[in-house]
Amino acid sequence: MQRTEAPQFKLAEEEAVASEVNTVTNVEKLQFQDKAVYLVNRAGSTYTSISSVVALTSPGDVVMVGAGTYNETVTITQALTLLGPNATVAGTGTRAAEANVTGGFVVNQGAPSVTISGFSVTGTSASGSRGILIGNAGPAVPGPVTITNNIVGGWTTAISLTGGASYPWVSNVTISGNLLQNSTAAIGSTENVAGLTVTNNTFSGNDEGIGLGPGLTGFSATGNDFQGSNDAYISAYGAGLMPAFSGLYADNTFGNRVETSLNIYGGASLSSNVAIAVAVAATDATVTLYAGTYTDGPVTATVSGLTIAVPTGVNGFDGLVLAASVTDG
Repeated sequence: MQRTEAPQFKLAEEEAVASEVNTVTNVEKLQFQDKAVYLVNRAGSTYTSISSVVALTSPGDVVMVGAGTYNETVTITQALTLLGPNATVAGTGTRAAEANVTGGFVVNQGAPSVTISGFSVTGTSASGSRGILIGNAGPAVPGPVTITNNIVGGWTTAISLTGGASYPWVSNVTISGNLLQNSTAAIGSTENVAGLTVTNNTFSGNDEGIGLGPGLTGFSATGNDFQGSNDAYISAYGAGLMPAFSGLYADNTFGNRVETSLNIYGGASLSSNVAIAVAVAATDATVTLYAGTYTDGPVTATVSGLTIAVPTGVNGFDGLVLAASVTDG
């Protein structure tokens, strides 16, 4: 069935509209002047596959997906909005039944203006896996790309921007309101990305929260909750990429925090524990602990010239042990 010029509608839920409420059932597509809205597993639609519906869309269309498990990888190559059942609810909010996409999403081939919102994207921690992969095939994705209000976890990289070695694969990316959890890296492959805004996300149980790659420009992180269950909160893989620690502390929340002034990747790092901070420290780096209770035990330094700054308010840190190869520290 196709319905034209419907200014307001509801899909199996009650929604009050000041002037009118239209009830839509047994519908797979709503056609408006500027776009079509396709329904998957909603309002009696017979569509059950997200990918098969995406193949029917034109640039600027909307796909609304109902709760269920979708064992597929959804590839987007044009301007498109994908809305799950929790499109308006943050990843840590009180959410309705999820639309779980087990194969994740891929955005490539120059797709502009893409939104992915309100899904669960759950992997099996397979090596090299990505939950939401943006820009893995040319031409570059110009953006804007908005990844919002999703739960993404169980991947090598939960959200991968596939940073190019010599030019930006991806530009103008906003990652907001998501729960990013239990992955090797929550946000990674950011090399040469031009414009990355990370705001109001929760990072939990990741080896690394955000990896900042060489050539990244226009990066900001505000309002995020980096929980102490992450090993590293943010790591820079090159000089000049890490925002000032003072700005990060003012604009985000962290569990225990330990700064490494110079890591083995040529940048700086912010970690949740001393062992990780020391393990990635380069020669002559300074590792600074901030007030909190640490449970690392004695930590072994394997580089020379390491300085450990331990201010008042640090508890549980049992000191530093120098490896046999270390000449001073």
